[in-house]
Amino acid sequence: MIELVGLTDPVRGRRYTIRRLPAFLGRNPDSDVALEAPGVWDRHLRFDWDRTQGILVSSLGAAGLWVNDQPVREARLRNGDILTVGGVRLRFQLSPTSVRPRLVSSAVAWLVVFGVMALELWLMGRAGG
Repeated sequence: MIELVGLTDPVRGRRYTIRRLPAFLGRNPDSDVALEAPGVWDRHLRFDWDRTQGILVSSLGAAGLWVNDQPVREARLRNGDILTVGGVRLRFQLSPTSVRPRLVSSAVAWLVVFGVMALELWLMGRAGG
């Protein structure tokens, strides 16, 4: 997952999570990242996945975008890059993944395996005896 962390007011400290790509950032409430801030357009940015380049961001229309204080139309993003959109600065980062233990499903799977093995042994014992 991708996180955008607000570095300036009015979004300072807020975290925005992007769970699927493509994703859009803008004022529009239907945006994947709805950002109500000065200078942000209804549909300002698009985030995409490219097999060879990784995560890309592009400005839509004449909307402005700066990555690490450089004006760009499109850029490949790296962990820690700073995006400036309108009057807002956001840090791009890959959010930590959490591995949830699958204890119950693993236990059930092993129970089924041992149950099948026990049934096979029982059936072989009946066939041989």
